[in-house]
Amino acid sequence: SELTVTPEGEATGIFAGVVLSGLTLDDNFANTDPAYTILATRDNNGEPAAIQLDFGAGAYLEVCIDARSTFPAAEPLVDNILSYMASLRGMATSVEPAGKLSTTWAEIKSAR
Repeated sequence: SELTVTPEGEATGIFAGVVLSGLTLDDNFANTDPAYTILATRDNNGEPAAIQLDFGAGAYLEVCIDARSTFPAAEPLVDNILSYMASLRGMATSVEPAGKLSTTWAEIKSAR
């Protein structure tokens, strides 16, 4: 493998089922701000290969893996990242219907 997944990266699940040795690394993230969580590092230079920055109710996630040249090996990684990010977004956008326009309008209409 050209990269090592950190415990934080393992916790995301984005590397589950991914054959790391089948991935082609594209670049790395140098001088990464401490606000970023490092999810994986490059074996050749120790620099981050996957990072996450929590922002507001969501997050940014970047990987330096060239998914185009490593398909189908990168396909599980792409699927896992999409699922992971959707799970973050889902938690951030859960809404209680009480007091919302559609619920209030339905109450007004049914009271007529």
